Amino acid sequence: RMVQEALSNVIKHASASSIRLAGREEGGQLHIVVEDDGRGFDVSRKLEERQGLGLTGFHERAKLLGGVIEIKSIPGEGTTWMLKVPTLQKQAHE
Repeated sequence: RMVQEALSNVIKHASASSIRLAGREEGGQLHIVVEDDGRGFDVSRKLEERQGLGLTGFHERAKLLGGVIEIKSIPGEGTTWMLKVPTLQKQAHE
């Protein structure tokens, strides 16, 4: 669901000409990257202005799964979303 939402945000807001989606499993964690070459934005400013409620939701969902999400964006250059969550096998052993 988080990947779907990230892709939806790119389509709605980024005016990107390309999107890269990559995923891999490593050391009991699933790593997913969504990267675009769109308009970008100031992440901290969006969070401070409370316009980033969707961004807050990403962080909360990742935390609920025992993971983390990092969002890097540069205005005029694009955005990268990096999600790391434990795999189900890793969760079962804990």
